[in-house]
Amino acid sequence: MLMKDGRIKWVSEIGRTECDETGNPIRFIGTVQDITERKQAEEEKAKLEVQLQQAQKMESIGSLAGGIAP
Repeated sequence: MLMKDGRIKWVSEIGRTECDETGNPIRFIGTVQDITERKQAEEEKAKLEVQLQQAQKMESIGSLAGGIAP
């Protein structure tokens, strides 16, 4: 959701549409949950995982270079 002040909020929506006897929609019943903090935590975790993988690669290269050096 784009807020009036320009911030973006991530939401999870669950609901259903109620219809009249002829099948025309008359209302929507449901909930909207703000999941912005969870989304930000997931993004931070993904960044940290990439950093860890890079550090592990550099460690492997260092070990390999150390094994080859005279």
